[in-house]
Amino acid sequence: MPPKKAQGTKRPSPAGPDTDEATGSAPRPAKKVAFSEPEASGQPEASSSTAPSANDPYQTPPSEPAGSGACSANNSPPVRTRVPRTPLRTSPAAEFMNECRAAKMYVYCPGQLEYERSVSSTNLLYRFTRPDCVVQPRHESDVKQVVRACRAHQLRLTVRGGSHSYAGFATTDTGVLMDMHRMHGTHLDMEQGIMYVDGGARWADVYKRIVNGRHNGYVLNGGRCPPSA
Repeated sequence: MPPKKAQGTKRPSPAGPDTDEATGSAPRPAKKVAFSEPEASGQPEASSSTAPSANDPYQTPPSEPAGSGACSANNSPPVRTRVPRTPLRTSPAAEFMNECRAAKMYVYCPGQLEYERSVSSTNLLYRFTRPDCVVQPRHESDVKQVVRACRAHQLRLTVRGGSHSYAGFATTDTGVLMDMHRMHGTHLDMEQGIMYVDGGARWADVYKRIVNGRHNGYVLNGGRCPPSA
């Protein structure tokens, strides 16, 4: 009687070039994965790999589509545009100082050394006066521009010539102090016997003109205010 075949077992098939040596069966065909094109929105396709950690110093930045991101297709740097900011509202004194600086004039604000020199006074009654700013004109055109700017910005203008005034007319606590010390020129007309002096000239400038010119026999009498009671 012929022997029966054992149930549940299969005879192994001989291994061929197209068979799996482990199982002896034909290999499974590879699956075909269709990759869809990115949408028209321009966003890159999400990667199936795990996203790198934000704290990983060795992570590479994600790729970006051509024409956007850090560099475009022609390797040109990105164009950065500045958003215009709303200009802050400045005080009339600040606008006046900006206008004077644009005109190449000497203008100083509290805390600067030249400001402290201009506001100092020999009269101790006004030694603590502090104007908003100090401007020092050099020419007549500067004086005209300062007067017009103060009128336009509604600022009080105080003129400081020889820097001494018992009534305090050369000092102020508000507005603009126009210090004339840069305009200290003098001119002596010997034919008419008249001395022309600028607004910031002092007696030392006047006497220097007479002494250096050796004008013997000429003198200018300077006065002084009487001492206060």
